[in-house]
Amino acid sequence: IKIPEYGNVIPHPIQGIQICYLEEDRKSYQKTAFWNRIKEISTYKVLILFLGTNDLKLYFPFCLMHDENMTFQSFANNSVQLYVKIIEKIHTMHPNIKIIVHSLFDLQPD
Repeated sequence: IKIPEYGNVIPHPIQGIQICYLEEDRKSYQKTAFWNRIKEISTYKVLILFLGTNDLKLYFPFCLMHDENMTFQSFANNSVQLYVKIIEKIHTMHPNIKIIVHSLFDLQPD
């Protein structure tokens, strides 16, 4: 993918990752894969994070079924707080890399 301001962007997707997998107390192969990828990005100028798709399609319905107090607003607030923590951690690890957050919503029905 070529982005005019930054040149070529090489995608490194981690399939099926949801925000819940990146919570501090959580252990999962997706979390390990995510942070291993982040550790390897020091040679890049830009990191584009695509956030939201799997969280809304998969994790939010799960939360609604298992937490009777869950609302969309509380889910969104918790997710954004976790996104910010993750972005801050990435920035601490790689202060010279520009981080772009992009929401990628696949609104096509399955």
